[in-house]
Amino acid sequence: GCELAPVAVSTRTLAAVWWFFTLILISSYTANLAAFLTVENVVSPIESAEDLASQTEIKFGTTEGGSTMDFFKSSNNPTYLKMFDIMERANPPVWANIEEGERRVLQGDYAYLSESSSIEYRVERNCDLMQVGNWLDSKGYGIGLPKDSDLTDEVSREVIKLQEEQIIQSMYDKWWKQKKDVDCSGGKTQTTNPLTMQNVGGIFLVLMIGTFFGLIVALGEFLWIARQNARKYKSHWRSEICKEFRFEWKCGKSYKDSTENVLQSIPLTKSYVKANGGQDITYDTNTSDDVT
Repeated sequence: GCELAPVAVSTRTLAAVWWFFTLILISSYTANLAAFLTVENVVSPIESAEDLASQTEIKFGTTEGGSTMDFFKSSNNPTYLKMFDIMERANPPVWANIEEGERRVLQGDYAYLSESSSIEYRVERNCDLMQVGNWLDSKGYGIGLPKDSDLTDEVSREVIKLQEEQIIQSMYDKWWKQKKDVDCSGGKTQTTNPLTMQNVGGIFLVLMIGTFFGLIVALGEFLWIARQNARKYKSHWRSEICKEFRFEWKCGKSYKDSTENVLQSIPLTKSYVKANGGQDITYDTNTSDDVT
């Protein structure tokens, strides 16, 4: 960075006030930005399958005979096998279809396990439901065709093309998220109170007061230098003020040592130098020509 630092008291005052103003303003903006980026998270007692398997207060179940039940039943994961054993031994039974599962969830102390697409569809249409945890596994939907069908390769290519062109995703957004009767956000977006002059008006007042004080100090330094020059060169201080003002207006250096005033106080004299041949050589001391 620059190694130049303010020297005069006025410039140091202005620099300190500006530094203080910038520091407080940036701090206020950072605090407001942090409040805007802070998301209010809903705390859920269950976040994973391990949480469900390790507690007894919240019952959980799935559709009897469905693909989700077969997944738990045939899994090699000890946690999933434990969950299937809990569901199988539960009394009263925890098996339910998706409509019954949604009703039990709304009554409380029940978690329904199903395919993510079905759960997401229900959550988008009922603001009292919430999907928690990550996927237990990943499966894809397919189109059933006869074995060794001539259409298999062609249909597969078209499905891949639809995926690459984001058409399937756009259809999902349309029918799952856009085509719904409720808005769980309530028409509200996450906002925060903006910074107004009532919040930062004090720091602007400090800036104006500091700037005014710096200008007063600068004016005092200006008059003090003009008075010192007037004493030094025995001139009127008003003329020195005018000279200082002209120099400052032209962004020049301060009028301190004026060579012109010094030369005016030296009378015109002549000096004599004896040459080798005895002839005198005369030259004017006020000229700048060298004599050899």
